[in-house]
Amino acid sequence: MKTMVPTPVPLVLALALAWGNAVAAGAPSSAGGTILHCDFGDAATYQPIPKREFVSGSLPAGWHDEAAWSKAGCTYAFEKEGGLGFLRATCPGEKRLQFFHLINGFATRKAFKLSLRARSRGKSELKFRLQESGQPSSFAAVDIGLKEEWADYTAIFASRPADVKALGLRVFAAGPCTVDLASLTLAELPWSDYVAPTCVPTPRPNHPGWLDRFQRANKRMSEQKPAFVVLGDSITGAWEAQGKDAWTTHLAPLNACAFGIAGDGVEHLLWRVEHSGLGTDFQPALVAILIGVNNLFSADADDIAAGTAKLIALIRQRSPTTKILLLGVFPVGEKPTDPRRPLIREVNARYAKLADGKQVFFMDLGPTFLERDGTLKKETFFDFVHCTPQSYALYAAKLAAKARELMERPQ
Repeated sequence: MKTMVPTPVPLVLALALAWGNAVAAGAPSSAGGTILHCDFGDAATYQPIPKREFVSGSLPAGWHDEAAWSKAGCTYAFEKEGGLGFLRATCPGEKRLQFFHLINGFATRKAFKLSLRARSRGKSELKFRLQESGQPSSFAAVDIGLKEEWADYTAIFASRPADVKALGLRVFAAGPCTVDLASLTLAELPWSDYVAPTCVPTPRPNHPGWLDRFQRANKRMSEQKPAFVVLGDSITGAWEAQGKDAWTTHLAPLNACAFGIAGDGVEHLLWRVEHSGLGTDFQPALVAILIGVNNLFSADADDIAAGTAKLIALIRQRSPTTKILLLGVFPVGEKPTDPRRPLIREVNARYAKLADGKQVFFMDLGPTFLERDGTLKKETFFDFVHCTPQSYALYAAKLAAKARELMERPQ
């Protein structure tokens, strides 16, 4: 494999500094302090859950069950083992465990550190959300995969403003599961200590087939040496399925390759590009990026854009002559009132600012897929997230036209 030493690219530094300054400008200069701390080992704090169907047991003061409404049949109890006291939360069926503690809302963007001591015999994944009571969308979210034995975990995340009265730290786990919690602390984190998770290259080795798919796609690109590469998640991956005919007609003639894996967020794509042959085995004339939809419930628009800015900088560093076309996140949800729609608009507004019109370009195809009243039809997005062959045909035609324009444009 030939090693190429990238030449300095002023855009890399300018892009990173500009975005970093923009995010910092909207953040407080300092922060700190514990927001919520719970030692689940104190039996005296446990109170019986009011008698009702589909939930039983007791929870520490301030904690409330939210699984009864779905008839999950969850149970909560104080347990003690080897001198360690803890909360045991069990979901016996296929529904999900969910309980919460109310916290104060806040009017500005904040960063947080979540710390806990926990275990799960079934290696359950705990999902934590800052969410308004009765509302489907969250202000911030983070996932922590638990081990079978006791371990200490920390997670850092940021939240968009959550100036609401009934804000809660909600804990979720898919059933059937048994989760043991010994302690939990939520603290505000100074911005100087915060690194957006979207900016940390992260693989998904435990996701079935993820690494194999990455390796196959990387090998194919190294052999084909494409002039045009499309990077992304499941929508990019499905060029091999629902989008196959449209790809053959419009994009294959451009010597193109798709590099997409279902479920990937910005941080996962960062890892894939970092470990690919881009810049060494192949140097495409153009790279298109469609990423961010899988980060909508785990990161805010600033963090998604920050990670994407780092991705752009990485591509420019590894292959300085490659132009980049950043695509706006496609719309999701059947109706314009879907809570993800405004988040997508915020992300795309920030994406547009990452373009310089010289080496980095932005194109938003989202309005193309929407009806006049802002709805999505199943004929366009069959599950209101993923494209049908009909929408791939439209997407491919517009993407190919823009790709030809940019690839023919002189440096």
